[in-house]
Amino acid sequence: MHLLSDHKKSSKTTRIASIVQEHIDAFIHNIFDIYRSSEDTPEIKTSSEAPLTEIAIWDAVEVAIRRKKNRRTLFSRLDTDVVHSIFGTALDMDQIHDPNFPLPDLDVHRRQINRMRQVSTMWNDFLLSSPRYWQVLSIKSPPPTIAAGIKRSGSAPLGVYCIGNFPQPAPDQLTLELVWCAARVQTLRSDDLGAYQFCRVLLRTRTSALQTLQLRGPGYPKRPIDPLRYLSIPPRIRHLTADGWRPSSGAVWLMGLRELVLHGLSQVDAEILLVLSACVNLERLVIQCLSRSHVMDLSGAPSTITLACLQVMDLTFGSEESAGNLIRRLVTPRLLWGSLDVGVWALETHRTDYCRFMSQTEGRTLYPKSASIRIETVRSTSTRVVYGTESRRFAFESYDWVQAQVQLFHDLVQESQGMLREPALTVTVISSFDYVWPFLKSLDDQNVRTIKARLHEGEADGLLAAIAAPSDLADVLVTNTTTDLPFESLKSIAIHDAKLDLARLTVIAEAWQGHLQRESKQWLEEVDLVGCSVTEMGLDEASSSLEAIGVTFRPVRCLDFEEPWF
Repeated sequence: MHLLSDHKKSSKTTRIASIVQEHIDAFIHNIFDIYRSSEDTPEIKTSSEAPLTEIAIWDAVEVAIRRKKNRRTLFSRLDTDVVHSIFGTALDMDQIHDPNFPLPDLDVHRRQINRMRQVSTMWNDFLLSSPRYWQVLSIKSPPPTIAAGIKRSGSAPLGVYCIGNFPQPAPDQLTLELVWCAARVQTLRSDDLGAYQFCRVLLRTRTSALQTLQLRGPGYPKRPIDPLRYLSIPPRIRHLTADGWRPSSGAVWLMGLRELVLHGLSQVDAEILLVLSACVNLERLVIQCLSRSHVMDLSGAPSTITLACLQVMDLTFGSEESAGNLIRRLVTPRLLWGSLDVGVWALETHRTDYCRFMSQTEGRTLYPKSASIRIETVRSTSTRVVYGTESRRFAFESYDWVQAQVQLFHDLVQESQGMLREPALTVTVISSFDYVWPFLKSLDDQNVRTIKARLHEGEADGLLAAIAAPSDLADVLVTNTTTDLPFESLKSIAIHDAKLDLARLTVIAEAWQGHLQRESKQWLEEVDLVGCSVTEMGLDEASSSLEAIGVTFRPVRCLDFEEPWF
């Protein structure tokens, strides 16, 4: 649906651009015609005639502009579809009923309308007489403004919205203005808890045209409520965003939902699982349940939840128990993209669930060609690790990573890689703290092709230690040449914003390459440095040493150790 909307907008933009370009081409052609007709000779004979030629060109431009003014096309004579295309593009008319259109942009739409009205009397008259531009109504506008907007909108479908952090309106006045036109409301979106009760009043009327509902309720830690159980929700509703509340599993209209977003859940219980099982036509699912409480009772919950149409899924949990209870039940044969974000407590408990999530291939036989791992320090005390492919991604975060958890993460990645037939890995490290390097080192037996490190002006010693050849490498190769060596598949390294011992890097590369040449293997092929401060060896010397063993060296904005580090 979004692709279709983008295509329509692109077609309108292309049409407008072609019309503008046509006028520009005609204008330029006119200038050359005037200039050629004013020339006595086709060529300038002396350099002293150059200023006269420039004057002639400017005169030609002036004449062309004067002619254009005399023959200009009046706004009122333009084709109506062209005018609507121009205004529709400027006002995002194709997106005002899009459930994923940013809510604050609806407020921008209204402000832009008022700006365009002030351009000219003709523009103002055109906008006031065109109902399509008055579909967006703010709950928090003054009652006269709401009444005027409703009148100007004619019979067009309405998009009613409310954004928080504004003075509270008088509910009685709002009810009087908006409830009368509830049957025309196609979109109702609010992120303001203060407007929750009014939205409930509006939903008690016959909102037969409603297709998109976004509503923020009391939410966690208060007891979740069901504001839709006794309300008039039409079967046409397709997009539901519930923040701090949840729908009833018995609602018939759940079968027609295409998009379901659940935020602020206290836990994933039997009722939530029943709601999901009722959404048989769902295409996009977003769940956010940050509570760390565990699910205690799932009696009555379905053992399998088949979402045959689901294409996009984004899950965020504070509890592994909640995540595991959901993902082990889901069957998603058409899923194109799935994301799972979970707080880490005991990776070994649900490793099978996570591996299944990463490797679901119902109805598909293609395996990913590449995968990535991101290791990042957040808030200076927490480490976040993300493993993903083109279609799946899972992430964990912890404030107290220990070696046991590092090993569990390695085992989870190893098992997932094996099930996905060992796609090439890119590992990205973003941190200036030493406690991230055990994560990188734990992956030295995986199919890592690229390592990227952004160290925020920190030392790169931990990175170099992680990729260094073992001290007994020569003995290992003599006794058993088939032994898998750490990071043997590594081909490129990119280091950003770091303090780097460049001599140590070249020694590591030479040691590896010297041992692998006997098997006609090339270890490292590329080294990129961006914004680094290097010591012990100059950039030119390092470039010569690395290129001698077949490594392309590309330093960008790097400083030798003699220069100050900024």
